[in-house]
Amino acid sequence: AYTPPLRTAAVLIVGELDPGMKEPGHLKTALNGFDVYISTYVEYQKQALQLAGWRRERVMLTPRGKVPCHPTGVLVQWWHLDRMLKHFRKLFQSYDVLMK
Repeated sequence: AYTPPLRTAAVLIVGELDPGMKEPGHLKTALNGFDVYISTYVEYQKQALQLAGWRRERVMLTPRGKVPCHPTGVLVQWWHLDRMLKHFRKLFQSYDVLMK
């Protein structure tokens, strides 16, 4: 029987996290087994660290005033993603799949 090659995957979470997510249990369970990287705002530090398995080196925090604003807010997520891809570029090359 054919056995597909083992793939490595990372999950990238960018932008705002749900401020009401004090205990992100269900999402954390869904992310189990994946390496999680997050770029978000300083006020979401606790939630981000929980989702990233308390791996501080996988969490990028930015004060809101340092993020370029766009009236629709859409471009802000792309700013976070671009920043993360540049920062972790070499590391991300070791994964087969990146999921946002």
